[in-house]
Amino acid sequence: MNSWIAISPTEHANCHWQQRINYLFAANMTVAPVLVAELSKVAPLYSLAFVKADQGYQLVVILGLGADRNFYVNNKGQWLCDYIPAAIRGYPFVLAKTSNDDDRILCIDEQMLSTNAGNLRLFDDAGNLTGVAAETFGFLKECDVSRRTTEAACDSLEKAGLIEPWPLQINSVEGGETSAVDGLYRINEAALNALDADAFAALRIHGALLIAYAQLFSVNQLGQLRELALFLSKEAEIHSSAGLSADDSVLNFDLLDN
Repeated sequence: MNSWIAISPTEHANCHWQQRINYLFAANMTVAPVLVAELSKVAPLYSLAFVKADQGYQLVVILGLGADRNFYVNNKGQWLCDYIPAAIRGYPFVLAKTSNDDDRILCIDEQMLSTNAGNLRLFDDAGNLTGVAAETFGFLKECDVSRRTTEAACDSLEKAGLIEPWPLQINSVEGGETSAVDGLYRINEAALNALDADAFAALRIHGALLIAYAQLFSVNQLGQLRELALFLSKEAEIHSSAGLSADDSVLNFDLLDN
């Protein structure tokens, strides 16, 4: 469980931090928010959906189906896909809301803070973020600009009546009983096709139309989730039968490291 705390040059002047070395922090994530700016990269690799947020709907990629398991992370913490969503790559930093919803503050996962001088410093002597921390902050600010655009696009889709509950049913890896996946929403294709010309044209603003079609086309990637689930299940069997720990994987995915 991540514990986010706001960082400042006064309270954390002498603090250091640890860079992520794997993606085990995301091993239990079943969805991750994505941005309209990264649609061309995520749509061919992930299934897109919507979830209800504090206000309206949020665009996400589906990482797992039930059981709080991210099928894109193997037992060694390696990400099993060529593209990693921006929301994942910012770790251990995140921009969090303040009392003013338009403002954001930089936070870090508390467990990644350190007093070990061998780790990276958060701030220099002048109180400025250093090195990778400063670069990540800049990256997160760029993401926040796209986040606002993405939220506006999702709001347009909702107002147009195009977002509906997704009655998704899945089978267990072993081929057992079918179970429902709750909390996901999708584009109503029939409603999209029934829009009049003016309403359809209006969806081009903020990339709403792009999101709608990307979500519809990405449904085909659901099969990949099952393939990944089967792979992880077999990987676990190999570890168990060989007496290996998660860090002793006999499979090498160095080319997928990011």
